[in-house]
Amino acid sequence: MTAATTTKPRTQRWPYAGQGQKHLLIGAGLIVFGSLLPWVMTPFGNLSGVRGAGLWTLCLGMLGIPGAVLRRRAAVLWHAVVVAAPAVVLPAWQLARLVELNLQAGTFGAAVPGIGLVLTFGGGALAGRAAWRLRA
Repeated sequence: MTAATTTKPRTQRWPYAGQGQKHLLIGAGLIVFGSLLPWVMTPFGNLSGVRGAGLWTLCLGMLGIPGAVLRRRAAVLWHAVVVAAPAVVLPAWQLARLVELNLQAGTFGAAVPGIGLVLTFGGGALAGRAAWRLRA
């Protein structure tokens, strides 16, 4: 017997659907981590993300983690889209609302975005990049 006839067929290793799966896994992890951290920092204390819109992003981030290890490309793509859209829109809306409240109160800079808001938005952008790479 020759070496060519005794070799086993190579099994496909993760990422099964392409490099976008790595981006989705990292992005979903950032979303989950950022949702638990403070979204707004004030001189009087921090406001946690899970007390508001961060609860939604936390749930969707938890949905993105198992979605990143699926074998079907279409399923991974839909997980990336479902995770990315709210994780970009909700922090952007919170940031706009924060700027509006600072302008109304005349105390611009008293309440600033926290690290959780930034990480959640960044994770959503990374999940959006994963969806972009997984299309087609």
